[in-house]
Amino acid sequence: MIKMIGYYLHGISTAFKCVDNFFELMLFRQGFKDECTVKTKTLGKFRLKDNPVKVSMINLILNFQTKALEGKCSDEEISIFKEFIKSLNENKEYVVLNGVKFEYNSEILVLFEYFSEMGNAPFENIENKTIIDIGANIADTALLFAKKGCDVFSFEPVPPVYEIALKNIDLNPDLKDKVHMFNKAVSDDEGFIEIKFAGEGRSLSSSIYSEDGDSYKVETVSLDKIVSDLKEQGINPNLLHMDCEGSEFDIIPVSDLSIFEEVVIEHHQKMAGKDHRIILDSLTSQGFEIKNKISWGNSTFEEMGIIHAVNKR
Repeated sequence: MIKMIGYYLHGISTAFKCVDNFFELMLFRQGFKDECTVKTKTLGKFRLKDNPVKVSMINLILNFQTKALEGKCSDEEISIFKEFIKSLNENKEYVVLNGVKFEYNSEILVLFEYFSEMGNAPFENIENKTIIDIGANIADTALLFAKKGCDVFSFEPVPPVYEIALKNIDLNPDLKDKVHMFNKAVSDDEGFIEIKFAGEGRSLSSSIYSEDGDSYKVETVSLDKIVSDLKEQGINPNLLHMDCEGSEFDIIPVSDLSIFEEVVIEHHQKMAGKDHRIILDSLTSQGFEIKNKISWGNSTFEEMGIIHAVNKR
C-alpha cells in the first residue's frame, strides 16, 4: 500500500513538473473531460481524445517530457515521438512508429517500450546486421530492426500473438522480406512446453512462469539449433535480442554465444525467481563485456532489467 501511494504521489509530481495545465489534465485522466490539450513544457501541445489507452498515453507523454527536460532526448527521438502520439490520437486502422505501421488495437501498448529505458540499451552497430529476435511479441522490435536494414529471424510461441505479428508484417510490404517469423518457443532443448497467455488488453504477455491466462502447448527449439540451421543456409547471425519473460534463464547458460557480436537481453529475475547474475556470469564466461545494465520501469535492475553486452573475443 505504501509503495502504491508513493507511485501515485510521484505521478502527480511528474505531471505538475511536465505540463502547464495540470488540473485540466487530471480531470481528463479521471474521465471528467472527453478531450484535453496536453500543454507540455518543451514538447509542444498534444490534443488527446478519450480512448482505451488514454492513461497510458498520458503517462508516456509525461515520462518522455521528463527525459527531454533532463536532456536525454535527441531531436530525432522527439520527432519520432511527436509522430507517434499524433498517429495514436488519429485512431485510424494503424499507428506509425518511426515509419513502421502497426495495427491499431489495445496491444499497441507494447510499442510504448520504444520510448522507455529500453531505448537506451541499443546495439552499438546494427545497420544491415542479421538478428535473432527471441520473444517477438507483435513483431515490434523485428520491424524496427528491419527498418534499419537488418534481416531478422523472430520467434513468438503463442499463436494469437504470432497472428498479430504476421498482420503487422503485412502492413509493411517494404520490410516483409526482411522479417522471418517462427511460431515456436526458444528453450534449452527441442520438444514441447506449456506456456500461459494473458490475453488481450495485457500487452499480449506470455510466459512459462505465468499462472494466469489460457494455456498453450507449443513447439520448442534451442538457440544452438537455430544458429546451426541458419549456418547451413549460409546465414551467420551477428546480434541476439531477447525479451522472453524469464526463459532467458533456461536459454543463455546452455547456449554457445560465440557467433554473436552483441546481445541485448531483458532479464526477469522477479518473475522467474532466479538470480540475474546467472545471465551476467554466463555472458562474461563466454568473453562478453557488460556495457549497460538498465533498470526497467519502476523495478530495480535486480528485479527486472536490460543487459547489453559486447563480445570481446
